[in-house]
Amino acid sequence: MSDKTHNNGASTPFSPSELPVNPCVVRKYYQHLAHQHSNVIPKQFSELNCSDSTIVKCVLALQSFNFASTQFDMKGLAYEEVVRNTFDKGDHQQFFTPPHIVDFIVSACQPYIKGDVCDPASGTGGFLSSIARHQINYSSLTSIEIDERLSWVSGINMLLNGAKNIRTVFLPSGGTLGEQAKQFFSCFDTIITNPPFGSDFTEPDVLETFELGSGKSSRRRGILFIERCHALLRENGTLAIILDEGVLNLSHATDVRQFMIKNFDLKAVISLPETAFMPYATVSASILIMSKKTSTDSNCSVFFAKADKVGRKTSGDEDIRYGNDGKSYLNSDLPSILNAWHKYLKEGQTHESENIYIDDIYSNFIKKNNGYRIDFQYHHPSRKKSQELIASCIYPLKRLADICTERNVSVIPCKELSGVIIRYTGLANIQSNTGRFEQDPTPADSLKSSVKMYQPGDIVFAKMRPNLRKVVLMSFAEPGFVSSECSVFTVKQEPDGKYLIDPLILSVLLRSDFVYGQIMHLVAGIGRPRINSKELLQVMIPLPPKNIQEEIHLRYLSQHQKVENLKSDIGSFLNRSQLMLTSSVQELVSSFIGSPKTTSPMPIENKQMVFTPENLRIFLKGESNPLDTLSWLTNFFLPEVVKRLNETDVRRRLGIYTGEKIPENERNLTDVRNRVSLIIEYELARLATRILEDHEIEDIFWSYVVANRFPDLEVRTSSGSRGLRVEVKCLQTIAEEKSANFDTLRKDIHPLTDFLIVFAWDWRYDPEDVTWDRAPFIHHAYAFHASSLALLRDWYWLNCPPNDLGNGLQGFDLRYAVNCKDGRYNEEEGNYGKLLRIWQEGFKYEPPESDLVRRTITDYLAFKNGVIKAGLDTLAHLFLPGLSGTTEVVAVLYENERVGWQSGEVCFLLSSAVSTQKKQNLVLSQLTVSKVYLLTDKYAWREFEYKKGKLTLKRTGKKPKRLIQANKIP
Repeated sequence: MSDKTHNNGASTPFSPSELPVNPCVVRKYYQHLAHQHSNVIPKQFSELNCSDSTIVKCVLALQSFNFASTQFDMKGLAYEEVVRNTFDKGDHQQFFTPPHIVDFIVSACQPYIKGDVCDPASGTGGFLSSIARHQINYSSLTSIEIDERLSWVSGINMLLNGAKNIRTVFLPSGGTLGEQAKQFFSCFDTIITNPPFGSDFTEPDVLETFELGSGKSSRRRGILFIERCHALLRENGTLAIILDEGVLNLSHATDVRQFMIKNFDLKAVISLPETAFMPYATVSASILIMSKKTSTDSNCSVFFAKADKVGRKTSGDEDIRYGNDGKSYLNSDLPSILNAWHKYLKEGQTHESENIYIDDIYSNFIKKNNGYRIDFQYHHPSRKKSQELIASCIYPLKRLADICTERNVSVIPCKELSGVIIRYTGLANIQSNTGRFEQDPTPADSLKSSVKMYQPGDIVFAKMRPNLRKVVLMSFAEPGFVSSECSVFTVKQEPDGKYLIDPLILSVLLRSDFVYGQIMHLVAGIGRPRINSKELLQVMIPLPPKNIQEEIHLRYLSQHQKVENLKSDIGSFLNRSQLMLTSSVQELVSSFIGSPKTTSPMPIENKQMVFTPENLRIFLKGESNPLDTLSWLTNFFLPEVVKRLNETDVRRRLGIYTGEKIPENERNLTDVRNRVSLIIEYELARLATRILEDHEIEDIFWSYVVANRFPDLEVRTSSGSRGLRVEVKCLQTIAEEKSANFDTLRKDIHPLTDFLIVFAWDWRYDPEDVTWDRAPFIHHAYAFHASSLALLRDWYWLNCPPNDLGNGLQGFDLRYAVNCKDGRYNEEEGNYGKLLRIWQEGFKYEPPESDLVRRTITDYLAFKNGVIKAGLDTLAHLFLPGLSGTTEVVAVLYENERVGWQSGEVCFLLSSAVSTQKKQNLVLSQLTVSKVYLLTDKYAWREFEYKKGKLTLKRTGKKPKRLIQANKIP
């Protein structure tokens, strides 16, 4: 206002001057302006009550700007910024409308703004100031407020934005809802407002004057404002109002919606996200544009839109993005909605989408039990589409309640499970739309509220915000707990034990548009919209015959696997591109300093280089390409680990001492092997961490993976980011059936960072060194690129089905390799993933070639041959002395390759190494033996008498321990 005076040629205390600022002059000048604009500045605020020092600081700050050269927009925006930070939340529970939503509503209403315009809950005057700033034609602007300070602020705001013919009205007794407001009935052509909908109005005498308040002890202010705005409007007047979602969809507001349908023509409903008024309120609200009716006829079509983003973060800060030209813009759906709205007004139609549509809501009101709902979800086309699909379904339809039972087992962990670590899946642990979830080990004491129990195979449906489609089949082997905001369903079984419907397929159906279209109109609530279990159980589910269900199941799994493969390939390409970029930078640096070109991040030939802190970080963080990482693991890291594992101080912790005996029955023997394998895995993690400590590396560490089946160990940085990941397998070399399995599906393997490490071990009898009877000894450690090994495994398995499968099928579901035989769907428990059956040399069906695949084939065949021969070596040294009566055991060679062992006149030969009669004769002709044992790769054996160049079969056995009765047979 001072600037206006300056523009008229008069000097003001804010004019640039070399004289010091005089606070008294400023105070008198403000009093002069307050008197001049007494219709805007109340007497209460006509004097400056701040200190002299504050006045001086303000004047000096303002003198540095030349407001004469700016437009009103600049001064208005600057003032609004001060006001916004001061008055964002009022004492009457008002949450003032963010500026970008204000401008959106004003722009949307521009075709309707005319004549006398009012905001009956004006706050700081944002709507009215925006109308002035956009230079929209009007006759007058009126703000009505219950708070005198805000009334004063709104007047100044309008003035600074160039408003003409303004009026500020302070109504202390109830504000617009009080008796004083009746003098303004039928006085306005347009009303734009955001009434306070977070508090109740409780004055009984005033409530009785409202149709929507009569007979009630209290009513929400926002509801009463709807009726009062109707009274303030002239005939055909337009109302734009923000209402909480509950007014549009909850049963307690049915009478409110009936009032609106009866008295207004609804033109638009624009749903806002919960973040719209953050950080002060988490509330779903909608903008309604409607006109006051003059007859009982209604406009048939209503414009519906839903904004997922409105340019405001949950912190309340603006959500800003930047375009290619460097210009900033708000991350908001409102501009596109505004364009669609104006197209609809101009052409009567618009481009419809998931979030924008046009519907005749009044035809829906003819149907019973709809509660006159006018929210975005209820009238959405998806609902109609679901109804059409149900009507056209050729299969029987069953309610969800008919095919599932709800598991309602609730506990309060901190009270009932105190001190226990439970498997918990919160809403944040369930991904939207994907069916993926996590089981998070959680201290029960940290969960203060009720949770629900689930069992493996149950289906969990997140009832809160069901539009996120958080529906999962709980595929973990162990039971756990989920948020109480979820429903837990168990599929019913038929008398023969078969499910009425496959749980996996049902979980997919429950997160589909087909189901969401059935329930979206049932979703209700203000802050956190949800659906209740009772309504969810009424969802209709088609029930095709079992053979059709199985076909659908297999097609879905096939498509899902293609998606996962594609995602894996995309990830692999992205990783490769990043590696190429990194390599190109390193090559550029090398060229500039005159060093030889390298194609890998570092020369891996020099062990001292490998075990520097910098280079350890490169490999362990997963920053090298997989081929180099594989070479590093194989040639440097694992040999160091094996050396340390075989040191006495490690082995003595695993030793079997005098008086202890390993059980000989297969089940207990397997338990011992599993225990040894687990201990080796622990020791690997410990020794790998020790290597980091030896090199004073503190920012990365080895971590156990407890939440998933794969991998066993992973490298983590102190910030929590993930690096190298390894799955650990251990094989006792003399085990007749190498039972360790690598059955992780390829979709769960990261192609850049994931590796498989296999330790080949056996008991070694060396009591002369330590007083144990025996202790595990690591013969060798093998490393594989996990994704490539999984590719070989799947390629071989799918192209080499077991004989008993017949005409059955093999494939994968989301968790396991599966087969379908004789109409039964089972997890594959046979050959899939057994470490010595992953690939065969010379197999005619080869996967697509790559450096990693070729390397993996070579490494795998060397591993397979090495493990089998290591087992033969151990068996030979165990049994040959007892069979021959001679302690000396020497190798049997064929073309410089070890094919067996000899002790005295007895020898062991590996059948696969002397696979033909010719080879056997050549080998035996060089030996002086009378007894020959041919052993298979699984160490099943055949005993032959060898006499005069001929082999005569004497006996056979499947297990090496049947060769001889000895005390030292493992």
